[in-house]
Amino acid sequence: MGWKMNKVLLKNINLIPLTTDDVVENMDVLILHGRIKKIAKDISHKNAEVIDCTDKYLLPGLIDMHVHLKDELSDLKLYLVNGITSIRNMWGTKDVLGLREKIRSRSILGPRIFTAGPIVDGDPPVWEGSLIIRTLEDAEKAVLHTKEEGYDFVKVYNNIPNDLFKLLNEVAKKNKIDVIGHLPRAVSFSEAVAYGQYGLEHAKAIKRKDLVSAAENDIWFAPTLVTSKACQIIQTEEITEKHFEDEKYQYVSKERMNQWQESIEFFKDYDFRLDRNYQEYRDDTLIYTNANGLILAGTDAPMPLVVPGFSLHDELKELVLAGHTALQALKAATINAAKCMRVSEELGTIEEGKLADLVILNKNPLSCIDNTKEIEMVITNGEVLTTKMIELLKKSIIGGKNEKNS
Repeated sequence: MGWKMNKVLLKNINLIPLTTDDVVENMDVLILHGRIKKIAKDISHKNAEVIDCTDKYLLPGLIDMHVHLKDELSDLKLYLVNGITSIRNMWGTKDVLGLREKIRSRSILGPRIFTAGPIVDGDPPVWEGSLIIRTLEDAEKAVLHTKEEGYDFVKVYNNIPNDLFKLLNEVAKKNKIDVIGHLPRAVSFSEAVAYGQYGLEHAKAIKRKDLVSAAENDIWFAPTLVTSKACQIIQTEEITEKHFEDEKYQYVSKERMNQWQESIEFFKDYDFRLDRNYQEYRDDTLIYTNANGLILAGTDAPMPLVVPGFSLHDELKELVLAGHTALQALKAATINAAKCMRVSEELGTIEEGKLADLVILNKNPLSCIDNTKEIEMVITNGEVLTTKMIELLKKSIIGGKNEKNS
């Protein structure tokens, strides 16, 4: 567990609050009972644990907006050690709801979880275990089940018929729950907009001709570039040991590596409906942003080659390579994410009164996006993970020491 301190005072730290485009230098931040109590110069508090943060940078906790929680608890640690204090899980189960509750009650350490319900799909579904809808009544039940079970949004998939998709969105709107996911094959982009789909996932979801329209209609877009890149690699290259040389792969268990090998064989021949190459998909994200589109940073971890936690830093780098500024990339993983999940009053920026989900960095990420990896400490819900704790958590993961969700 982290360092449970009800009162923490960060001294002389450079803020990247994301309420402004600039760094706010040499400030003090007082954290009381999991919230940012005060931001000012020269704060003193006799009972607070003081942390000297001279020459360091404070960033809001990062949010990965497209993950899949599987059965490895070590993933939760991987997110935290990478400064990711919230995740949006895109296929919900009762086990995930249980994990969310355990994290809320602090019985286990992990990022905040926002989660879809079970995937909603038509007949036949793409994935076994989906909620299959065949009738208007099924569509209504799927939305109500998702809402009543306590999930945060409805996740839709490829094979939903047009009329059922329209009704599903109508019921979701009445019940104040968002519809996010794939664009069903039977639904045109303009129909999805008219029906009220809230968010689209993956670069391929929006055709180039529709990018500006999507931006103008305030569609939340998570392109998951790292997974698009991985899919292109899988379909155009022979996967060998050289693809796993990066140090992040030491955090992948033998079980997961075996699962990846099976998936790689499947994805080699899978029809991804790719109408552009990866470079073009990456370029599209800048077209979207330049049209004032609402872009999000998500990874689809743990897809093959995509390591939970580490992959969000790769996603931010891909956004910068597309032509985004470091600031724009950071917003995709902080304030934009919080707005999308309708929690921007609590998360996404550094402001008094907000929850203390924060990352302390040794270098300025606005001058180089790779500096998001230069993590000194992570504060999750006011709980401090020191440098030493982060290293211990990393060591506990290496070698496939994976606890299963039970």
